[in-house]
Amino acid sequence: SATAATPTITASGSATSYEIAGTTVTLTCTSSSDSGGSGGTYEWKKDTTTVNGATGYTYNVPNTDNTAAGSYTCLVTVSTVASSESTGLTLSATAATPTITASGSATSYEIAGTTVTLTCTSASD
Repeated sequence: SATAATPTITASGSATSYEIAGTTVTLTCTSSSDSGGSGGTYEWKKDTTTVNGATGYTYNVPNTDNTAAGSYTCLVTVSTVASSESTGLTLSATAATPTITASGSATSYEIAGTTVTLTCTSASD
């Protein structure tokens, strides 16, 4: 039986080291058997389970919570008899580094008999 060239997956987005921290990561599946999604069909899987609706050569992994972490693969089928699945690309979910801001009547964040409100925010919260 015929097989397609083994595809590879790359990740892009504002996350580093494929870690999800309040961002969307775009996965791209490339195969020399199908240039840019022009003739093949694609099926994305997360931890061996098919991702419903993910049938293009790119897949945007939304960062809703830690459930986005896992091993992603893509299956490329170029004809009804030629297909191949990529090796997994693992995304890990980590919390974004929080930032603290100050507000109130103090200037330069110096407290001189005034009230200052400190607020801690995180992109993954």
